[in-house]
Amino acid sequence: MKKVNLIGDPKENLIVLKNGYKELRMIKNNQGDLMFCLSHFQDDATFTIDEVNTPIYETVNELYYDFLDSSIFKELDEGELERIKKECAFFNEDYEQKVAKIIKENERENENFKKSMYYRLLVKDGIVTWLSDTQPEHIASSFTIEKRRHSYRISFYSSPLKEENKNIVVTVSRSGSRYLFYSGCLFHFYESLELLAEQNRTNTASWLNNLGNKAKNMMRTLTKK
Repeated sequence: MKKVNLIGDPKENLIVLKNGYKELRMIKNNQGDLMFCLSHFQDDATFTIDEVNTPIYETVNELYYDFLDSSIFKELDEGELERIKKECAFFNEDYEQKVAKIIKENERENENFKKSMYYRLLVKDGIVTWLSDTQPEHIASSFTIEKRRHSYRISFYSSPLKEENKNIVVTVSRSGSRYLFYSGCLFHFYESLELLAEQNRTNTASWLNNLGNKAKNMMRTLTKK
């Protein structure tokens, strides 16, 4: 089991997962679309994330079940709840009733989408398949997400009709996706990894700061002798 390293560059809107020599990159382009790129994969175009990499594994697990359970419209976050509270105060509406109504509507919409052709295109026999939004279906690159016993395997495919390339790129459109609102699941996945990367940077900075303080204290102690 290999450690997966998570690197985030907010200035470049870039997330990188490194598993040995392989890299799975996620980047937002100027149009706001999300590109998944597998590189340095040699003859094995798969990327595995196992339970040892707990935070990343849990993020992939959430993504997988968002697709399987058709959780397009997710729970209301604090920002949305605050916005609803202000609207209710302005229009003199009952806040609790409003929230309950929205939650019920979201659940109904999720159930409706699970019966749709978009869901049937995405999920088959427990495997999620995403075709690139920017290419015709017959030549589109793609990736699949497959749950295994203690890991997830993400496999990338490039059309045999396309010229061989060192990288396989799959694009997820912010709007106009062939899978409609399911693109939001992948954007949420990217944002979750952004938060993890930020936590890693904060923890590393804190550790270095503490290390620096310990070194300074040690120097003070030594110079007093």
